[in-house]
Amino acid sequence: MTPIDPRRIEILDPVVARVLARLSPAEKCRQMADAARCARTILTHTIRQTHPTWSETEVSAEVVRRIRHGSD
Repeated sequence: MTPIDPRRIEILDPVVARVLARLSPAEKCRQMADAARCARTILTHTIRQTHPTWSETEVSAEVVRRIRHGSD
């Protein structure tokens, strides 16, 4: 695992921080689930474009591999 480089950490905008602070725990959870679903969809489409001959099983396996272990 690559160590965190403190020079690459972004600071959260104060306006965004206030909006997020107002969300209920359920809303925060829903937003995280939506973001994860969106990331998985983008990753799936990227893998399909990169490997157009792969089956759905192969694409799904690669999505899981990358989510679990990164894109290495």
